[in-house]
Amino acid sequence: FGGDTIESLLNYVYTGRLTISLSNVQSLIGGAQYFAIEYVVDECARFISKRIDIDNVLTLLSFCEFIALHKMDNLILRFIDKNFVPISLTPEFLEIPVDEPESLHQRDSINVDNEGQV
Repeated sequence: FGGDTIESLLNYVYTGRLTISLSNVQSLIGGAQYFAIEYVVDECARFISKRIDIDNVLTLLSFCEFIALHKMDNLILRFIDKNFVPISLTPEFLEIPVDEPESLHQRDSINVDNEGQV
């Protein structure tokens, strides 16, 4: 995270105001985790949760795993389970190794009509 992130976090600390956007949410989470500003982490997680869609869910899952934002895991995985078939048609999905134990292909909770869709 950079100077803009630190400025936004300081602004929040002094004013209680926080502006979250698609362009700054990832850096805000990183900075908020670093400085242990849990409210900002929670607000960023809430912001992300309202914007999950088929095209960005795998990127969000990867990002949340990378920064250990585990509070988002269940929400993201439920979205994937519910929308597995359209997500499985995205280019990002095709890059997921099928032999990883935690692979999305292996989940029992995915919503498919038959195993041929997995």
